[in-house]
Amino acid sequence: MLPFLNECISLATCMVDVVVHGKATSNLVQDVDQGVSLADNCREVTLLCIDLYTNYQTPSASIDFDKQSNELIRRLNSLIDKTTILLPKVSDISKEELGDLVEKELQLTHETIDEAVRLLEAMMTKSREQDTGIKCEVNGQILDSCGKLMQTIKVLIVKARDLQKEIVSQGRGTATAREFYTKNHKWTEGLVSAAKNVGVNAKVLIDSADRLLSGNGKFEEIIACSQEIAAATAQLVAASNVKADRESKNREALTHASKAVNSSTAQVVATAKNCASIIEEKSTMDFSSLNLHTTKRKEMDAQVKVLELEKALEQAKQQLYKLRKQHYQMAGEEAGWDQS
Repeated sequence: MLPFLNECISLATCMVDVVVHGKATSNLVQDVDQGVSLADNCREVTLLCIDLYTNYQTPSASIDFDKQSNELIRRLNSLIDKTTILLPKVSDISKEELGDLVEKELQLTHETIDEAVRLLEAMMTKSREQDTGIKCEVNGQILDSCGKLMQTIKVLIVKARDLQKEIVSQGRGTATAREFYTKNHKWTEGLVSAAKNVGVNAKVLIDSADRLLSGNGKFEEIIACSQEIAAATAQLVAASNVKADRESKNREALTHASKAVNSSTAQVVATAKNCASIIEEKSTMDFSSLNLHTTKRKEMDAQVKVLELEKALEQAKQQLYKLRKQHYQMAGEEAGWDQS
C-alpha cells in the first residue's frame, strides 16, 4: 500500500508542476489560439487527474479505471505535442554550439539585470533632483518596486545557474556539460529561450519605467511588463526543473526564488495601480488653476456626463429586466410549467 501512496503523491506533485508551468507558458505564446489551446489542455488534464483520484478514494464497480487512466495519458501526450510545437527552434546554432550557449545566456541575463538595476538607480537619483511633490513620490514608489523586482530576478538567475551545474555534474552518462546539453538539445533550446525571455522583458520594463518618468508612458505598461516577467521567470523555472532531482536543495532554492519574484511582481502591479489612482485623483480634483470661464465649462461638461451615465444606467436596468423576464419564461418552458 505504501508504494502505491508514494506513486500517488509523486503523480500529484508532477501534475501540479505540469499545470502551473503549462499555464504560465501559455501566457508567453504569441499565437493567441495556441496559447488558449494549451491553457485548455492544462485544465482538462487537471480535471481528469482530480476525477481519477476521487474515484480511487470512492471506488465503484461502474468505474473503468483503465479507461480513465488511458484518457489522462492521451491528454498528457496531447499536451506534449502542443508544447513541442511551441518549443523555440534555435535554427542558426548547431547542436554542438548549443551546448556552450546555456551558461553564456544565463550569464548574459545576469548582466542584463545588473544593468537594469544600475539604470533604475540612475533614474531614482535624477527624479529626486528634478521632481517634487506627488510626482517625486510616485516616481520613487515605482522605481523602488521595480528595483526590488530586479534584485529578486538576480537571485533567481543565480539559483538557476546553480541548479544547471548540479544537473550536469550528475553526469547522466555524459562526460562534459557541452555533451550533456548537446545530447538534450531540445530541452536546452527551451532553457536558452527562457533565459532570453527574462532578459528581454527586464529591458522592456526599464524602458517603460523611463517613459513613465518622462511623461510619455503609462502605468498599464508597467503592469503588463511585470506580468510578462512573471511568466518568463515561470518558464525559466519550468525549463530548469525538467531534469532536476526532486530532492535537490538547489531545486528547492530555485522554487523559493521564483516565489520571491512572483511576490515582487505582484508588488509592482499593486504599486502601479495605486500610483495611477493618486495621479488620477489629483488631476481630477485639482481646480485651483482654473479661471471662472473654464470652471463653468467643466461644470457643464460634468453635468452632461452625469446625465449620459444616468441614461445609460436606466437602459442597462431595462435590458436586465427584459433578460430576467426572458430567462424566467425559458426556464418555465423547459421545466414544463403551465403557461396558460
